[in-house]
Amino acid sequence: MKTKPYVIVGLGVTGLSCARYLAATGQAFMMMDSRLQPPSLAAFKQAFAEVPLSLGQWNTAWLRQAKALIVSPGIALEEPAIAQALAAGVPLVSDSDLWRQALDQHKKVVPIAAITGSNGKSTVTTLVGEMVKAAGKTVAVGGNLGVPVLDLLAQKNPAWYVVELSSFQLERSQALNAEVVSVLNISQDHQDRYVDSDAYWHAKQRIFLGCRQVVVNAQDDATQVLSTELVTKDITQWVFSAKVLPVAQRTERTFSLIEQEGIHYLARGSQPLLAVTDLAMHGAQNVANSLAALAFACAMQLPLTAAVEVLRCFTGLAHRCQFIAEKNGVHFYNDSKATNVGAAIASITGLVDKNTPKKIVLLAGGRAKDADFTPLISVIQPYCRAVVLFGEAAEELSQRLQGKVMIERVNSMDEAVQCAWRLAEAGDDILLAPACSSFDGFKNYAHRGDVFTQSVQSFIASEPL
Repeated sequence: MKTKPYVIVGLGVTGLSCARYLAATGQAFMMMDSRLQPPSLAAFKQAFAEVPLSLGQWNTAWLRQAKALIVSPGIALEEPAIAQALAAGVPLVSDSDLWRQALDQHKKVVPIAAITGSNGKSTVTTLVGEMVKAAGKTVAVGGNLGVPVLDLLAQKNPAWYVVELSSFQLERSQALNAEVVSVLNISQDHQDRYVDSDAYWHAKQRIFLGCRQVVVNAQDDATQVLSTELVTKDITQWVFSAKVLPVAQRTERTFSLIEQEGIHYLARGSQPLLAVTDLAMHGAQNVANSLAALAFACAMQLPLTAAVEVLRCFTGLAHRCQFIAEKNGVHFYNDSKATNVGAAIASITGLVDKNTPKKIVLLAGGRAKDADFTPLISVIQPYCRAVVLFGEAAEELSQRLQGKVMIERVNSMDEAVQCAWRLAEAGDDILLAPACSSFDGFKNYAHRGDVFTQSVQSFIASEPL
């Protein structure tokens, strides 16, 4: 009997990486996408001209007859055609599952550090990868950040795999069996894909399956291990907190702030490691990210001196509270990656300086993803001078903010920058932290951030000093 093929659903970066892996390992597969022009179509046709390809709709016959479905993270498992195939007993396999199987089959004993959370996961993943390099070891970094996990197999003899995983990746994956993992934080996100916040939380918690060490956030109970069914009883726990903890709570496995002579330090237990003012990254949220990365470094037995030096030098990722420019005392920041309410709140509060009268002029809007904006509004009121709104969510946000803060609505990013400048006062920060996804008007959050940056640079160049 002819072997059934895998069916890859979704021809994007992940789908293409799965195709490369299956072809390299001699396994039969077919590719489908409901779009007529998916983003990786040209690359797929060039590399796999003989592989069956279905475009423009879901091929239900292929779905029902598959050996297993490999559904890209961007596609909801609740899509009727996919849900029906799964209900009929067709197995579901993720790219993470194939990666784990490949590592086991080749007896590659390379430990995995895996990171998820609502906010900060890309920054922490990158920091941990840089800390491995600073320790003189090789590292393969990827997952939801950059290189798909299956493509990491091409890197020769890494000492560590460091991967970022999204809830969409985790919900369709089995045990990753990572050495050390973390759910950095949980805030409402992707409510257009999950029935409720608990479903999103449970998806994140799947990162704990089979792990041996966890890094938890003392300020967020949702980052604790949900159930003993997810981990063994002898799991090692590390803790981080972006607050000053009481002396009694500080241990060798605790990373928090301590205060000495009016200066706040990142610390292990009661041992100061680096003054907060010496961090190269801006924003209070990056204090938490740095402490989480230090906890990972110790769990991975990396030298703390090298890890601290990374924090002293690493200026942050693009589009994550990224300083863009300054003009007449007004600072422009790009946090286009703040695609949910929790991230926007962290971005706003991260720039707050209670010792100065400065305020924030916030640029917000986009596709809301069924988000509850109530927590964001409670932060906007005390810290924002004005809010400039754009995109699909502008109407809803305008109604919610009416009478609480000065509001302006615009139709373009150039207009948003000009409007924000008019509303700002000397010393203020102009912050793009949309609290929404970008797909109503941009290719992705990076494209939105690039357009903002270009608008700021053009505006500054055209305006007299």
